[in-house]
Amino acid sequence: MVNAGTIAALQGNLNLATLSTNNLNLSNVGGTLTALNGAINFGNLSNTNNVNTSISGGNLLSQNLNIYSGTGTVDVNVDNVSGAVNVFAGAAHVVAATPDLTLGQCS
Repeated sequence: MVNAGTIAALQGNLNLATLSTNNLNLSNVGGTLTALNGAINFGNLSNTNNVNTSISGGNLLSQNLNIYSGTGTVDVNVDNVSGAVNVFAGAAHVVAATPDLTLGQCS
C-alpha cells in the first residue's frame, strides 16, 4: 500500500490487513494515519502465520499502534508515533523520530 495523504478513523480504530499468508507493506512517506479515539491495527490478532509487516515513513497518530505479524518480522521506520506500540511477531525493529516512543506489549 502507498499513502501520501491522510487516512483517518474519526470514531474508532483504523484497521489495515491482508490475506493471512501475504506480507503487509505500507509506504507512508508524507502520509498520516489517524485514529485519535482508538488504535491503528496492522494485521489480525488471530494470525499465527509467518507474515512480515513493513511500515515506512509518515505519522501514526492514535492511542495505540498494534502490529500483528504472527511469527513474521516487523520493520517500522516512521516519523511520529503518538500512542503505545504493541508488537506481536517473531522479531521486531521499531524506529521512530518521535520525542517519546512508548513501548507497550511486545511478544
